[in-house]
Amino acid sequence: MWHRGRSFRSANTKSAAATSWQIAFAALATLGWLLSATALSSEPNDALTIVWRLHPGDQLRIRMTQRIRTEMRIGEKQSEVSMLTAMELQWSVVRTVPQTPGPGDAIQIEQSFKRLILQVTQADGKTSNYDSESPDPAPKPLEEIAATVRPLLKSRIEIILSPQGEIRAVQMPAETDSLLRGVTAYSRWKNLLTREGIDRMLRQALGRLPENPVRPGDVWEDIREIETPSGKVSQTNRYEYRGTAVEGGRTLQVVHRTTTARSGEQAGAFDEPPPGREQRDTGILHFDNAAGRLVRSQSRQEIASEIPWEGGQVRVSSVGTLDTVIEAIESPKPPG
Repeated sequence: MWHRGRSFRSANTKSAAATSWQIAFAALATLGWLLSATALSSEPNDALTIVWRLHPGDQLRIRMTQRIRTEMRIGEKQSEVSMLTAMELQWSVVRTVPQTPGPGDAIQIEQSFKRLILQVTQADGKTSNYDSESPDPAPKPLEEIAATVRPLLKSRIEIILSPQGEIRAVQMPAETDSLLRGVTAYSRWKNLLTREGIDRMLRQALGRLPENPVRPGDVWEDIREIETPSGKVSQTNRYEYRGTAVEGGRTLQVVHRTTTARSGEQAGAFDEPPPGREQRDTGILHFDNAAGRLVRSQSRQEIASEIPWEGGQVRVSSVGTLDTVIEAIESPKPPG
């Protein structure tokens, strides 16, 4: 798509219109975990401290690819739609901020949105594509989404990232506020620029690292209350450190995640309403502790719902995945 054991606990406290309800629902479906198979090795007996460690001047490219496939049944009629959303972000590290207690420094980052790719396949099999880098105009089913996302692609936001990968603060400059004035409130892309939206988008991709040193088998939890159209939802992310995997000559720390919601509902990474009644939500993080950053993550979520529609019920089954890859951007070498 892109061309070019022990338990530690901690507590932390809507979508662009399209031309059919099928597309709208596909855009609203939540994301999830794609499980990957990796051979794990055992850790030494010493517990390992896993933290983000970035330095002023570091630059990272973040590529997030969301795929949603939704089956809808109304009586005896059944249809299927799918949607792909790929986004490229860039992080530039401004400075680090010592924090106490706990290991590692908080990291001040300038985040910019670089590229958006959309692909929608409707129930009749027709596919529409949009790439923000292409000179071609957006096809009609995606015109409104393309128009509302343009200010987002020009915006820059500052965030504070904790050593555990949590978004601690979001600062939006006046320039960003000005760019967003013409964006409709219904645009889910506008929601990404709120603190809650940014936190929700990145939380699923980045996960949360432990505050204490861990050995294989150790677990920790991240408990959050999320505001949704249905009210507050208590969500628990349970993480387990599984050991290490050697890939491309480097040793990666592997963490598995399982998410549960007390009410059986959960808001999505793009602030979608929580339609699910039956769901499974899991994922894997691959972290390079030597480099002090996440390398990649995969997530998968399966949801079964019943949605009111024209006096009846629509039975919806949706599978969503989110794949995130983070790469270092090397500074150009001086001539000679």
